Amino acid sequence: MTALDHIEEGFVYHDGESKRLYTPGDAKSAEAVLLKQCINWNAGPLSVHACLDTSGPSVSVEVTLLGHKIGSCTLSPSKQDCSIGGSIDGFKAEVKLGLQTNPLGLAISAKVCAPIVGCKSFTVHIPFALLEDA
Repeated sequence: MTALDHIEEGFVYHDGESKRLYTPGDAKSAEAVLLKQCINWNAGPLSVHACLDTSGPSVSVEVTLLGHKIGSCTLSPSKQDCSIGGSIDGFKAEVKLGLQTNPLGLAISAKVCAPIVGCKSFTVHIPFALLEDA
């Protein structure tokens, strides 16, 4: 085993910067990080990245177009919908997002427009897996 004593438990390191992910000894905060469920959905130049926080439940969503962030939102039982849109270099996108609670999932309705090709619409529902105690 390689000794990595300089890496403290509960932290992530990136480009010389550290960020606390969870508090060591706090099972709930560690579980929230270690059991986080994330999904990625793509339609050509459009990408949706969403992560479920099971303690809420809430879903953090980030939308990118051509690799550039055009918006983000957090969905919860009290705020179940949001819309994100933007344009870059002649490409346009509008995404409507919805948190569905029974069964738990993310509804995505997107319209993407590209030069020459025109516009295309997509609709998808992505369920989150149910966690069960062992």
